[in-house]
Amino acid sequence: QASRFRSLGLLCWGGCLKRLQLPWPNKSSSTIIIEPDPEPELSAYEELESGLLNVSDGEDDFFDARSEMSENDRLASKSSKVSRQSSRLEKAASKATSRSTLSPETIEVSQRLESLLSIKKLCHSGKTSGSATSKDCKSMDVEVETLLQVAGAQMWLCHVKDDVDIGCSTVLVKGVTVTEVVEALHNPEERLRWDGGNFRTFEVVSAVNGPVQQDIIYCVMPAPGMLTDRDVLQDRWKVSLDDGGQAILLQSRLDNSLRPETSQRIRAFTHVSGYLICVTSDGSVEITAVSQTNLGGSIPAWVQSQGRRLAKSKLLPWARKLEGHCQAVRQRKD
Repeated sequence: QASRFRSLGLLCWGGCLKRLQLPWPNKSSSTIIIEPDPEPELSAYEELESGLLNVSDGEDDFFDARSEMSENDRLASKSSKVSRQSSRLEKAASKATSRSTLSPETIEVSQRLESLLSIKKLCHSGKTSGSATSKDCKSMDVEVETLLQVAGAQMWLCHVKDDVDIGCSTVLVKGVTVTEVVEALHNPEERLRWDGGNFRTFEVVSAVNGPVQQDIIYCVMPAPGMLTDRDVLQDRWKVSLDDGGQAILLQSRLDNSLRPETSQRIRAFTHVSGYLICVTSDGSVEITAVSQTNLGGSIPAWVQSQGRRLAKSKLLPWARKLEGHCQAVRQRKD
């Protein structure tokens, strides 16, 4: 979102905002493993009520003189079906019981993670439209616009009706580990060393005790030209994935008391954002960034989307800087 904000200046000085005559205001706990469902599932009992787990004869009772299936074969088939359905029922019931023991905070983080994973899956599928999961676990229709597709880097813009567009990008970095990438993205001191051009301030305001590793961060993003700087106050979670990867999840706080808004900056709002970091089959580290952020002020949504389009040229250089930083840190340690 910081790169998109800086790129927005190119559009502004190109005369778009001038023609629009837009007014500008003056103004460490343990890590857990969460395995999100690829699709929302009914509970075992809901499935029974809806008929999805029907153990009655149904179509298996169809039989006439033309059928060559023996009675024994038919009964064996029916028994197999009942066994499969019983197994599915036990699995669904086990999942429902497991979820009922999770804390509200863990469930909330799981929902955010599921949203990011669904957006990534849709973009990587190559489809131009489809459904994704919102942070509230609701299905949303998405139109996907491909902005960049080159070796080692891809970028998409997801259009959601009556909502802020969602940016999604994926890059590959080599010669580094997941742990090194997470540290470079998550640690404020390390982040400012290699990505300082996108932040005036990047700091941890407070740690949060809970079942998921969480803290609160405050960032100030420089604005180009005469535009007003943006800042964000966000909750941040770090979770381990069961494939050995890591996820960093971000969302704006509704309570701004830790960093009240000022007239010198405009408070941006992050609906859902984060990084999904994993290892590919060839040993590269894949980083997928997802961001749905409203920059606030008087910038229309379509202008913010245009800023994302302009930011595509900065994606590969950003990845190379991250890669170089991680390799340099390893050399210093060695």
